[in-house]
Amino acid sequence: MKKLIIAASLSSILGLFSCKKETVTSTSPEEIVTGKPTSPSPPPSILQWQRCLGTSTDEFGNAVAKTSDGYFVAGTTGAAGSHDVIVTKIDLNGNPGWISPVIVGGSATDEAYGVVKTPDGGCLVAGVSSSIDGDFNGLNKGGSDVLLIKLSPSGSKEWVKTIGGSGGDRANALITTSDNGYALTGYTTSTDGDVVPSEVNGTARVWLVKFTITNEGPVIQWQKTIGDPDNISRHGYSLAQAANGGFIIAGTVYTDPDPDIWIINTDNAGIVNWTKRISSGTSADVAFGVTTSTDGYLVTGYLSYSNLVVAKLKLDGSDDWQKTFSAGSATGSIRGRSVISTSDGDIIVGTTNSRNGAIIASKGSDDLFVLRLNDATGDMIGTPYVLGGNKSDAGYHVIPTDGGYVVVGNTYSNNADVSGNHGGSDMWAVKFKF
Repeated sequence: MKKLIIAASLSSILGLFSCKKETVTSTSPEEIVTGKPTSPSPPPSILQWQRCLGTSTDEFGNAVAKTSDGYFVAGTTGAAGSHDVIVTKIDLNGNPGWISPVIVGGSATDEAYGVVKTPDGGCLVAGVSSSIDGDFNGLNKGGSDVLLIKLSPSGSKEWVKTIGGSGGDRANALITTSDNGYALTGYTTSTDGDVVPSEVNGTARVWLVKFTITNEGPVIQWQKTIGDPDNISRHGYSLAQAANGGFIIAGTVYTDPDPDIWIINTDNAGIVNWTKRISSGTSADVAFGVTTSTDGYLVTGYLSYSNLVVAKLKLDGSDDWQKTFSAGSATGSIRGRSVISTSDGDIIVGTTNSRNGAIIASKGSDDLFVLRLNDATGDMIGTPYVLGGNKSDAGYHVIPTDGGYVVVGNTYSNNADVSGNHGGSDMWAVKFKF
């Protein structure tokens, strides 16, 4: 089994420099009069079904993709410090689609952070691998590599490949592109192998790779490393394709003493059009989610370690609006992990453990939250929804589906909204509808 750091990939923050900002708190009229905090009435449940996916050890669901007859869920499995890639399939009602999940790994760190369906009904998985044995025997290029795994519709391993160089390489996001290819982003410190650096400075740069796949493995069409010659590490955490064929990446620039959100817009060949830096100016800021809307881009994550941020940028990168949802105290946090723009509004999912902020963890220690905003103004639609049990629950990735939405994450709970936990942390798939 392998040593691994299971990182809840940094959430996204947006401290846009000059955009319209609003901090949302949970003050009620009664609280204003009496000075005593009140508990708002919970909104009606949006939960349609939920499934715990896993074993008696710990699993974390990091990505989900819809196919014609269900969903692929990808993440990591294993005791803390010893994780492998896990991929499973569920049907449209959350029931098991495969007899057993697919496990891919070696004796070091192997994790999955992206999954997409493929035209044959199977799936492609992307992430990071440091193993030199097991499924990665003879594949390691040095340090950590980007892993790519192709699975058939029935869950058989068609191929396992790595791309990268002799340094550290990682994929944090994977998408299908408009030309029926694929793109991924993450970071690289390599200057050799599959990496052609545009900034040779020995620090981590955002890595954007456009590729196709064959029966034998991936074929890189082009790749770009994006950074500044200032020896400051930069990581990409989320990726989307714009209507003009270009790409939008949200991630982090690791400035001293605290990181800032970094957003990159490129053309369809990976050439940078513009970049934008977002900072609270006080503490760590990270972006984990990005998507396109009808007239711009949406980013989510957190500011100052703890406060949920959602920002909308115009197509040229200028500010449209920004909303910050306060965690209410230094010990609480509300962190955005994924965002999509839909006919129901802009939908953000993530994790809250706030006790007196804008989105209160009313179920347990940490809860999955669903927030809906007006795309034109950023104003909240209705009230936030909180799902979970009496232990720790999280949402990492949300997608639209027939008649609602599916979010995956993890849960340690086995009560309230959660049932069927196999022990420890399970991958958690939730279908909801407004």
